[in-house]
Amino acid sequence: MSTQQPKILIIGYGSSAKRFIEILRDLGCAVTLLKHRKDLVVSNSIKTIYHLKDLQKKFDGAIVSSPTHTHIKYLSILVRQNIPTLVDKPISDTLSKVKNIIDEAKKKNLYIQVGFNLRFLPIVHEIKRYLKNILGKPLSADFYVGQYLPFWRPLKKYDETYSASFNQGGGVALDLIHEMDLVLHLFKGITFKTIYKNKLSSLHIDTEDYVEFVSVGQPRIRITLDYLNHNKTRRYRIIGEKGSIECDIIGHTFIYTGINHIQKTVIGERYFDMLSSYEAELKQFIKNLHNKKNDLNDRNLGMDALRMTLIARKHVQK
Repeated sequence: MSTQQPKILIIGYGSSAKRFIEILRDLGCAVTLLKHRKDLVVSNSIKTIYHLKDLQKKFDGAIVSSPTHTHIKYLSILVRQNIPTLVDKPISDTLSKVKNIIDEAKKKNLYIQVGFNLRFLPIVHEIKRYLKNILGKPLSADFYVGQYLPFWRPLKKYDETYSASFNQGGGVALDLIHEMDLVLHLFKGITFKTIYKNKLSSLHIDTEDYVEFVSVGQPRIRITLDYLNHNKTRRYRIIGEKGSIECDIIGHTFIYTGINHIQKTVIGERYFDMLSSYEAELKQFIKNLHNKKNDLNDRNLGMDALRMTLIARKHVQK
């Protein structure tokens, strides 16, 4: 691999892929886009290809940012071609074939990363520090994220996006898998059961739009996800024996209340800079393109989150 300008292939051209392209260019990478359709309008400044032949001769790494149901197809091709790959979350919408592909990557010492960018958000590092050093034994927690699906991608009809289609890997359980991954990242050894999954709204989708998970055992943790909230919300509450924290990711606030009502508020914008989380994620990927000691375990790949989340999927009538 050239140390001056890594050559990265992008598969997909949605909002995430466009963000990746901008960041990768800022990081000094040469970016090429796999163009699925000749009628797809792409910036003239972006180099494009139309097929996936002889990739190992052209690219140092690849990023799969296509609809969820296509992730495993592209990852399989890239692993066979010995291309280190970052797959946008989740790695797949099914467990079928994933193990065989990861086993092949392990044999080849090939670096695979899954795009859980919230792991890199500065406020998440702060939450982790409080859990380790300040809150004491965790007793309970509540993680909630909700956003009205038609507001997600204002330039597209929501019912034509993959989010609205069960067969394309849509549904709120997989779309918002970040929170399950984050909880498993913060609280070791926790498992969850689905206590409610359904389509509550009249949205033109054939997937669940509301899901609730609750932990098995202690601490007591609830995760709630929905496509319904017109006021985009991402809030976390954690209560420990020595204090509690309230974190509003969208509102950019973090409040700690300790013994004797001691409070500390964090409102620095840098803690909530979502773009920085994508930058850190991509920097890790570029750094590890030739990492021969990659630990492709379930936690790193988010496979534990995927297993628990897949149970919450529901195929319903539009």
